[in-house]
Amino acid sequence: MPAPDDATPAGPPWWALFAPLLVIALGWVVATPPSAGPDEPAHALRAAAVAGGQVLGAPGADPEDPRTLVEVPAGVAALPEPACFAGRPAEPASCSAPARPAPDPSAPATATTIVGRHPPAYYALVGWALRAAPGTGGLLLARAASAALCAALLATALWLAGRSRWRVLGVLAAATPMALSLTGVVNPNGAEAAAAICLWTALVLIARPGGVAARAAVPAAGISGVTLALLRPVSGLWVGIAVVAALAAARPGVPAAVLRDRRARAWAALGAAVVAFALGWLLVVGNPLLVSTVRPPVPLTYGSAVVASVLRTPAYVEQLVGVLGWLDVRLPAALHLGWLGVAAGLLVAGLRAGPPRAALALLAVAGAVAVVPALLEAGRINDLGFIWQGRYTLPLAAGVPVLAAALVAERWGDGRAVAAGRAVAAAAAVLLAALQVVALVVGLRRWTVGVEGPLALAGPGAWAPPVPPAVIVAASVLAWVVLLAVALGVRLPRRARVPSVLSRSY
Repeated sequence: MPAPDDATPAGPPWWALFAPLLVIALGWVVATPPSAGPDEPAHALRAAAVAGGQVLGAPGADPEDPRTLVEVPAGVAALPEPACFAGRPAEPASCSAPARPAPDPSAPATATTIVGRHPPAYYALVGWALRAAPGTGGLLLARAASAALCAALLATALWLAGRSRWRVLGVLAAATPMALSLTGVVNPNGAEAAAAICLWTALVLIARPGGVAARAAVPAAGISGVTLALLRPVSGLWVGIAVVAALAAARPGVPAAVLRDRRARAWAALGAAVVAFALGWLLVVGNPLLVSTVRPPVPLTYGSAVVASVLRTPAYVEQLVGVLGWLDVRLPAALHLGWLGVAAGLLVAGLRAGPPRAALALLAVAGAVAVVPALLEAGRINDLGFIWQGRYTLPLAAGVPVLAAALVAERWGDGRAVAAGRAVAAAAAVLLAALQVVALVVGLRRWTVGVEGPLALAGPGAWAPPVPPAVIVAASVLAWVVLLAVALGVRLPRRARVPSVLSRSY
């Protein structure tokens, strides 16, 4: 029998979750300078090329060089370069200038990109904007298209959570400041994180059903799983891990019931076909990687490389919570501690609340956050160095708070613990929302005036976003207030009746 926290008669309408999430994502769209997102220039070139029919770019002279030649509109090739401020946090983004003049932005130009062999689906979705309006305007439009996709996926995850405050908290904890900042730039990593959060939420709801959205979880899992598998070279791996973890954590009888469901079988078949296609793309097209500047001082065996990579887990965890931009926007230590405190609290509570099999699955997912990146990185560590970044782990790490929160909601969502538990979950959700706003302000400060610049976010030489910083922050605050009120099921008190002499009879 579902716990009362999961059995709310009616969840929030989807659009009421999508609208504030879109405002939040669009805040990052206008707050982030052109090319300030990680590897954004390369992804913009790839998007414009795919939208123009170039599914694959032309290889360069060196087969080991991951860069490919693409033909794109000159206005895209001339997008601002981040070299003057990337990696220099005290330097505002106002120093950037177009790489070279583009008298005719629509004229064809040749450029090189390091992501020319990545799966094309995401780039086809956003690339039309860069061809329709080559330049910074098209970049903003492409970002907005990406932001809308991410907001839709995250809204679906929150809608599936219903008004279970624990499940909502799990989704919010998975959507770290790093994940949300990526929703505002041209980079499939943002959509990958959002799709993974939706997939984990749907699969966990299937495995541990509760609430009115349980039937919708099957198509939601199918759509988000297919979307995820098509986004980045290793995204199919995240789909497989999520499915295996959900099966391991499922209630007795649930896997058999799912197999008897025709819709579930159809989605599973489609998902398996898409994952196979993604794997085939990776094997046939290949995914050469850039050499990292961080290399082991001496050659390592595979086992030693795995250990060395695992030891870097704290840095990767910090990055997946939030080291924004070109890894040069460091968020306050208190923000990281607050976020990790909520995530760790959910993990511990989930391990205590869940039955042994589900708790073991949760523990395995948490361990995989450290081990799987190490296994992937160690194979070529002597050739490439330490190439992993925390944002690559977001699709896997999302499973920890989502699964933990579901186990807590299922075990402690009823009885005397209802009121206290809902209050704790709501307070933690408010804390995470406040930390998201802090991350936005820190990012704005770094890009407008530099990390040591005035808190007014303006002054001589400051970068000016297309929307005033105060408006961006105010809109984000309002959107978070609305989102929390809708997602947590906050009911405003009825207006007190004021006695009026006009209503009295004498």
